[in-house]
Amino acid sequence: LPSGASVTVRVRPVKTGFPPGFYIYGRALTRPLLIPDPASRPSAAAAVSQPSESQPAEAVLLLNWTSSAADGADLLQFRVSSVSKPNLLREAAFNSTRLLLSLAEAELLSLKLTVAVTAVANKSGLRQESSEIVIAEQLQMPPGSPFVSLLPDKRAVEVSLTASSGSERLTAAAHADSGDFAAATNSCRPDSGRCTVALQPLRPFTNYSVEAVAELSGLASLPQRSEVRTLEDAPSQPQSVRLDDASSQLLCDWRTPSEPNGVIRNYSVAWGSLSFPDGAEIRIGAKEAAADMTRLPLAPPPLPGHVGFCRVSACTGGGCIRGSDRAERRLPDGEAPAVSGGLQPLAVPGGPVRLSWKPLSPELGRGVVFEFELRLDGPGGCAAARRLNCSDCGRHRLQLQSEEARQRLEALTADCSAPVLVQTFEFGDASLSAEVAVSSKGASPSSLLPWTEYGASLWPVNLAGPAPPETRSVAVGGLRATPSEAEALVEFEEPRLPNGLLQAFAVQVFKVASNVCSQLLVLNSTNAGCQLLFCTTGSLLDLLSRTCASTQYVNNSGNGSDAYAVRVRQLQPGTEYSVRVTPVSQTLAGDSAELNFVTAGGDGGGGAATIVVAVVVPLVVILAIAAASLIFLRVRRQNRSPQKAVKPASDSTAGSGVSGAPNDYATVVGRSTQSAEYVEIPAVNDRH
Repeated sequence: LPSGASVTVRVRPVKTGFPPGFYIYGRALTRPLLIPDPASRPSAAAAVSQPSESQPAEAVLLLNWTSSAADGADLLQFRVSSVSKPNLLREAAFNSTRLLLSLAEAELLSLKLTVAVTAVANKSGLRQESSEIVIAEQLQMPPGSPFVSLLPDKRAVEVSLTASSGSERLTAAAHADSGDFAAATNSCRPDSGRCTVALQPLRPFTNYSVEAVAELSGLASLPQRSEVRTLEDAPSQPQSVRLDDASSQLLCDWRTPSEPNGVIRNYSVAWGSLSFPDGAEIRIGAKEAAADMTRLPLAPPPLPGHVGFCRVSACTGGGCIRGSDRAERRLPDGEAPAVSGGLQPLAVPGGPVRLSWKPLSPELGRGVVFEFELRLDGPGGCAAARRLNCSDCGRHRLQLQSEEARQRLEALTADCSAPVLVQTFEFGDASLSAEVAVSSKGASPSSLLPWTEYGASLWPVNLAGPAPPETRSVAVGGLRATPSEAEALVEFEEPRLPNGLLQAFAVQVFKVASNVCSQLLVLNSTNAGCQLLFCTTGSLLDLLSRTCASTQYVNNSGNGSDAYAVRVRQLQPGTEYSVRVTPVSQTLAGDSAELNFVTAGGDGGGGAATIVVAVVVPLVVILAIAAASLIFLRVRRQNRSPQKAVKPASDSTAGSGVSGAPNDYATVVGRSTQSAEYVEIPAVNDRH
């Protein structure tokens, strides 16, 4: 009979000697047959079902067979079992050729399975099974999907994985919304069923789909999907930052960052100028701008004439990026500099006129001041001019911006008959100065006349041209002698910088031919009077007196003036003399001023002449209070009637070599505005 066929069975009883009985009718099925050929045998494998709109993907036991797998079968019965699980039976129509057995339903995840198959004939209410054939032994099934916990950060996601069944490895991968490419993948081996991995690097403030799978013997579980968004981070730098001066206001422009890394909340704009010439930043202002802004007016603006800059940073909830690369632009000078306000003239008696001033601040300079024009005007007009150029500004190519500015600069000294002398200064000097010598030979490009009033004017110059001048008055003093046939009137002033309390002036008279000091005249200062415990003025004067043939102490008449005059007598007619004036303080002697003159008469004949020679007297009288250790100097002053001159008290008991007898060498001339007052000094014989 054919396998799995339904047949009718007719049975009647027959007994020997008796006629046969009536037939009994019934139905029966033949046994179906599984084909023993292995090529035709059904197969079992672990697989993943294809997802559909109504059914997600799932891990299944896939059972396949063909039409030649059995003969006479209507159904195939599969028995699935493992060591720890009871038998699970599932049937499928033989003509379907496939059975998907859900692992979740079968609770067979991660197990090793045995699969057997039986052919079943099922007709007319009758059921007949074939013998069982095992088609798979120790079939490894995939593990279950792990449980996932996510902790997002700015550029990473921490994934905590918990295996739902036995697993050898747990793997997590992050996929951006924009594609299937895995942005980051990481794996770990579960310890007690758990482990943690970090998915990085990821983009801040981005949506990711995290898929986690469990692996066992090369098989992977169904992925467990979770959605997550990374946190905000500081954005990238704003783009295309620039300074725009096309409008009436200076603007800082920028574009939004290429990587915002979150929601831009605001921008921070800082601006200023670069100092000249070192390029250090001078911060002028800083301001926040709204998230929808891409330009900001800069007020107050960067310094004119300097290189202006602006820098932009952006902020999100995750932080702020440092400022963008500096956008720079050299700005024109809007106007000439302001007056410096620091011109200070200093005229040292017998020495040069020194004019000093402070460099301009960036605010007052209104740009880079690269030149100063200095001019001195006397009774005859322009007497001397100086031009100070910045020595380290040349590489920056600083030039006046207009022809009109150049003409204004040239006009400042156009009427000066003497050429303008050029000096240099370095940008950044703490102070600037210029010196003009004083000479009795007359004003020249390098000298001024003594005993003359001058006006000094200073113009700072930036790219826009010269500023309004700053003017100061300069009174030039000096040392001069007016000789006659047998005497000379010597006039001089106190030093402008005494650097101590002046006590006396030593006037030495030399014959130029022999270079021998013929006499020393000592005048007490208007400020005489030692204020230290011990003064050395007497010792200092004694040292000077030892070089001269005679010494005479002369009282100053004292009218409070800083100008002095003394008449030197008993000079030889027609002889060249040199007079040297040395200031003496409480403890030190200063540098001397010296001039030459020729008395009238002699072989050359002729009348009286005035000779003025200005010699530099840079006084270096440094007060040394703690070192003073000698006697106190007391000086009597002679008022309006002739009286005997008083010598300052000596700090030594030894003789000084100064004659105490009267002489007739000198007369002190008081500088009273009421009348000249002469004090005659009796004569003494020269020492030999």
